[in-house]
Amino acid sequence: PFELGIKLPDSSGFLNPEHIKAIDQIEQNLRDDYGVSATVSLSTISKELNRMRKAGRADAQVLPDSDSDWKPIIRDLERLQKAGKIDNLISEDGNYTRISGRVGDWGARMFDTKNQNFEEYIYRVGYSEKYDLTITGTGTLIDRTNQNLVSSLGKGLGMAFLLISIIIGVLFRSVRMVIIALVPNIIPLIALGGIMALMGVQLKMSTSIIFTIAFGIAVDDTIHLLSRYRLELYKGRQPIWALLTAYTHTGKALILTTFILLGGFISMCFSSFQSTFYIGLLVSLTLLLALAFDMLLLPILLLPGKKKISV
Repeated sequence: PFELGIKLPDSSGFLNPEHIKAIDQIEQNLRDDYGVSATVSLSTISKELNRMRKAGRADAQVLPDSDSDWKPIIRDLERLQKAGKIDNLISEDGNYTRISGRVGDWGARMFDTKNQNFEEYIYRVGYSEKYDLTITGTGTLIDRTNQNLVSSLGKGLGMAFLLISIIIGVLFRSVRMVIIALVPNIIPLIALGGIMALMGVQLKMSTSIIFTIAFGIAVDDTIHLLSRYRLELYKGRQPIWALLTAYTHTGKALILTTFILLGGFISMCFSSFQSTFYIGLLVSLTLLLALAFDMLLLPILLLPGKKKISV
């Protein structure tokens, strides 16, 4: 569905020939250049009323030329407005109207290009000064929602990274440890995004929260391992033995905890509700990926910088 809202800056009302002719010109551009079909507006209603007054002749389905032909059309439109027959096209005060139609599912990028071309046309013919035009409709709202969703997801993850970095920085008093703690937990999120793309899972409200949930759970494992590693260094152990002890004791607990969490989330995969199914599946995959990267990648990051790590 395509909707174009048109608002007057004053209270003159759209039910006069000048404004209806402008609406017809805008509607013609939408059909020819934008690709809108099955349009309905005050212009199309006026053409149909003119045809009815001309005995239904096909060649009369146009806007009237003379003032004498316009007067009965305007009276009919006013009657229709008072009767509530065109409430979907014009507001009660007559200062807001819209053009409705249908468009193809071309995608947000194509719509951005078409919207930009339409704005250039409106500015070129001078209608941007006479009217306040807003493209809306279900398709446009869905695209805007998805764009806001991606933007909010990025901001949310960025804030999560910042807060966790501050906590780790205060805990370990080392910028290097902050980087070491975040890397094994960022990679599973990237892998999760790739898995979603391969599976054809759309990024929407129900699936976007998976990233922040998974990141919060995954970074917990890393903090446990690093805390035990630092504790062993405090005891005077060599870095390699401190790491081995941390993985021998804390690592076992993390594996057990991961599988307990996995059992909880994987039960959601038996749901017939698609969003619940994907949350269970993707969070479970992220838990496994986070555990794998903590066990395999974290030692590689820790040991080369053992002499620089502040404890």
